[in-house]
Amino acid sequence: MHVVDIAIIAIFLVATLYIGLKSGEKIKTFTDYAIGNRKFSDFAICCTVAATCIGGTSTIGGIGKAYEIGVTQIMAQIGMPISFIIIGTFLARRLGNYYGCCSLGDVFYQSYGTAGKVLAGIVGCTYETLLVGIQFMAMGTAISTLTGLSYLTSLFISAGIVLIYTGRGGVRAVTFTDILQFIILALAIPILLIVVIVKIGGLEALFQQAPKSHVSFTGVNFQRYLFLMFPLMLPALSPHHIQRLLMTKTREQGVKAYYNLSWIYSLVVIMTVLLGLAAKILFPNLTRADQALFVIIDNYLPIGIFGVAVIGILAVLMSSADSILNSSCITFVNDIILPYNRYFKKKELSEEEKLRWARIISIIIGMGAIIFASQNTSVFEAKVLIRTMWFSIILSPLYFLIFNMKIPRKGLFISAIIGLMMCVYWNINIKPTTKIDGIFPGLFTNVIAVLFFYFLGGRQKVFSQEELELKRRAEKVQIKKQSNIRDLQVKNNVILGFCLIFLQLFPLVFDTNSLNYTKLILTLINGTMAILLIFGNSLEIFTKPNCLKWLKLTTLFFCLPVTSAYLFLTTTENGLHIITLLLSFLVMLLSAEKHQEGKIIFVCLLASLLTIIISSATHCTFCWPNTFSWQHTFYVVGYISILFLVRSNLNTLQKEKELAVYLERYNIARSLSHDIITPLMVLRLLLSDKSPNKLNEKECKIVMDTLDEMSAYLEGMIPECTKTYDELSLGSINQAILSCIEKNKILHKTIIIQMQANENVFARVDGQLLRRTLNNLIGICAEALPKDSNTVVISVGQDSLGNKQIVFKNDLGNFSTRKLYRAIEQNQKMSDELKFGIGFDELQDVVKTWHGKLEISTHNDEATIQILLPNEKSKNLIKG
Repeated sequence: MHVVDIAIIAIFLVATLYIGLKSGEKIKTFTDYAIGNRKFSDFAICCTVAATCIGGTSTIGGIGKAYEIGVTQIMAQIGMPISFIIIGTFLARRLGNYYGCCSLGDVFYQSYGTAGKVLAGIVGCTYETLLVGIQFMAMGTAISTLTGLSYLTSLFISAGIVLIYTGRGGVRAVTFTDILQFIILALAIPILLIVVIVKIGGLEALFQQAPKSHVSFTGVNFQRYLFLMFPLMLPALSPHHIQRLLMTKTREQGVKAYYNLSWIYSLVVIMTVLLGLAAKILFPNLTRADQALFVIIDNYLPIGIFGVAVIGILAVLMSSADSILNSSCITFVNDIILPYNRYFKKKELSEEEKLRWARIISIIIGMGAIIFASQNTSVFEAKVLIRTMWFSIILSPLYFLIFNMKIPRKGLFISAIIGLMMCVYWNINIKPTTKIDGIFPGLFTNVIAVLFFYFLGGRQKVFSQEELELKRRAEKVQIKKQSNIRDLQVKNNVILGFCLIFLQLFPLVFDTNSLNYTKLILTLINGTMAILLIFGNSLEIFTKPNCLKWLKLTTLFFCLPVTSAYLFLTTTENGLHIITLLLSFLVMLLSAEKHQEGKIIFVCLLASLLTIIISSATHCTFCWPNTFSWQHTFYVVGYISILFLVRSNLNTLQKEKELAVYLERYNIARSLSHDIITPLMVLRLLLSDKSPNKLNEKECKIVMDTLDEMSAYLEGMIPECTKTYDELSLGSINQAILSCIEKNKILHKTIIIQMQANENVFARVDGQLLRRTLNNLIGICAEALPKDSNTVVISVGQDSLGNKQIVFKNDLGNFSTRKLYRAIEQNQKMSDELKFGIGFDELQDVVKTWHGKLEISTHNDEATIQILLPNEKSKNLIKG
C-alpha cells in the first residue's frame, strides 16, 4: 500500500475518532446517550439513517451474491427500498405516539409491562449483536484482504476502532461520525464502479462478457430469491430503526429520512450488482465470493483512488456497526438491566450508573459480536438467519403496537413460541425440498396467532382517543421553526459542498492514467475544504457570524479557480478548463456580499494575471478537445449548476432578510397593540361617563398607573427589541411579578394572583418583556384553572442546580395537563388566526434570548408552567 493511501486512511480514522470522542464530551444523562434528547437536524437524521442501513450486507454481501449467482439476487435486495417507503408512508408518523421512549422495550412496556419489555430486550439485543457481528465480519474480511493480515487480527483491529468511540460517545458520536461516513461512502462507491466499468469497456461489454447464467432471471435460485423479496419488503423495524425514529424531533423528520433512504438504497443495490458482475468477469475463480470487492480494489485502483475506495468501504461498515452496537447496548441496559434492578434489587440506577453500564455493555456486546464474526459464515446467509428469528417472534406484535392495538400478555409469549417453532420445523423438514426459507412461514404463523389473541382479548387499544389527542396537542405546543437565515446558509453550504466534491473527483476518474502527486494533493485539499464546508456549522470556530461566509468563499476559491487554473496549465486539451476558470470567477463574484465585492474582484484579477504569467512562462498553448464526451459535458454542467445554486441562494437570502425586517416590524406593532390598547380600553371605560375632575382617588390612581405603563412601553419598546444577552441588566423577578399582580387587578377581576418567594431573585432579563411574558402566562393559567379555584400561584426561587426558577401553579396544586394544553392551544390559535395576543411559541423564543427555557413540566395527569433562567454567574442554564 502506497504512503499516500495510508495517509488517506489514517486521516479518515483519526477524523472519525476525533468526531466520535468530541461528540460524547457533554453527555450527562442516559437519555442523551440513547436518543440525543431529540435535537438532531434533518440532514443529520437523513445521513445517520442512510449510513446505518447501507452496511456490509447491502454492499459486500450484495456484491458477493451477484458474483456468485448474478442479477437474480436483486429480486431479494430490491425489497429493502420498498420497505423504507412503507416506513415513511405508514409507520414513521405512528411511532411519534411513543416519543419519550428510549428503546424497543419501552414501546412494549406501554402495553405489556416489565415482562414484555424484557422479552423485547432479549430478542432485540440478540438480533442486534448478531447484526453487529455481520458488520465486524465484513470489516475483518476487508482489512484482511487489503493488508494481508490474518482474518482474526483484522477482525479485532476493526472492532476495536468502533468500540472506542461508540462506547464513549453514545448516539451523538454515532450520528456525527455517520455524517462523515455517509459522505465518504456516497463518493467512493460510484468512483469505484466507474473505474471498473471503464476497465471492462463499458456497460454493454459488461453484460456481453458476463456468464449468461449471471445476467438472466432464471435458474434454481430464482424461486428462492423471488420469495425472499416479499418478507424483505416488510419493514423489519429492528431496534436501531426504532431508535432512529424515536430520536427525531418531529414525525415529518422521520418520514423525509426514510423516503430519501429508499432511492439512495436503490442506487446502491444497482451499483453492487454491477460490481459483482464486473468482479466475475475480471476474477472468475475466486474461492470466496465476499472477497470480490476487495480483490477489485487491490488490483485495479491507482494511488489515491485506492485510499478513497478503502475508506469508502470502511465507512460503509463502520457506520452500520457503530449504530447497531449503540442500539444493542441501549436495549440491554434499558430493557434488561433496569427492570432487573427494579424487580430484584428494588432500586433505581442513577444517571451516572446508567451511563457506566451502557459503556460496559457496549464492550461486552462487541466481544460477543466478534465471537459470532469469527465463525466462517456467509454474510448474506447470516442476514437471512437473524431476520428469520426477528420476524417469527417480535415483528407482528410490534406492528400491532404501532397501529395502537395490543393483545393479552400471555398471548404475546404464546404467539412468539408458535412462530419460532414453525420457523425451526420448516427449515429442518421443508426447506431442503422447496428451497424456500422459513422466514415467511414463521412470520405468517406468528401473525395468525397474534390475530387470534387480539380478537379473543376484546380488541384492546394501547392509547385511548383522549390520550392520542393529548399527545397531538403537546406536539403542537412545541417551538415552531422560525425563518432563520443562518440555517438557510448552512443548508445551501451542505449542497454546495457535495457539488464541489463531485467536481473534484470526476477529473480524476476521467483520466486516472495521468494522475500525479500534485494533482492528487490538490484534489485532496479541495475535497477536505468541501467537507469542511459541509461540517462548518458543527465546528465551534465557525460560529461567529462572518466566519461561515469566509469559509464558503475560501472553499470556492480553492475548489474552483485554483483547480481550473491548474488543469488549464497541465493538460493538453485545455480549452474546456479556460471555460471553467471563467465560470469559477463568476461564481466567486456572485457569492460575495457587497462589502466583500472589492476584495473578491481583486483576488479574481490577481488569479487571472498569475495564470496568464505562468502560462506564458511555461509556453502553455490553448487547445480544444477533439471530441466532447459525456464526462466533459458533466464537468461544465456541474459548474453551471453551482452558478445557479449560488445565485438562487443569494436571491433566497435577500428575500429572507427582507422578510426578517418586515417580521420584526410586525412583531413590534403587535407588541405595541397588545400592551397599549388594553390599558387604553381601561382608560376609555373609566372616562366614558365622567370628567377628569369627578374621578375619585382610587380611579385617579388607576388612570395614572395606566398612563405610566403606556409611557413606559412607548419609550422602551423599540430600543429594548435590539438588546442582546450581554446588554441585559440584572432585574428583580420579584418586582416584575408584583407589577403583574397589581396590573391584573384591572385585567382579571375574578382571578387572584399569589406570589411565593423566600428570597429576592435577580436574573439577566429585559424587564419590559419579562412583565409581558408573565402577563400572558397568567392569562393562560387563568383559562386552565379548575372549577373550584380562582387563584394562580407564582413561585420564585432556584432549582437544585442553581438556576433561577419561576413556576406557575394553582392553589390546589398543579394544573390538569389536559386543561393546560387546551388553554395553550387556544392561546396559540388566537395569536395565529386572530392576531390577538402573543402565542406560547413566541414566549418561548423570548425566554431563549435570555439563555433560559420556558417549558411545560408534566407528571402523570398534572402539569406546571416553568421558566428557568441562568444565575448571575452563568451565561447559560446549568444542566444536570
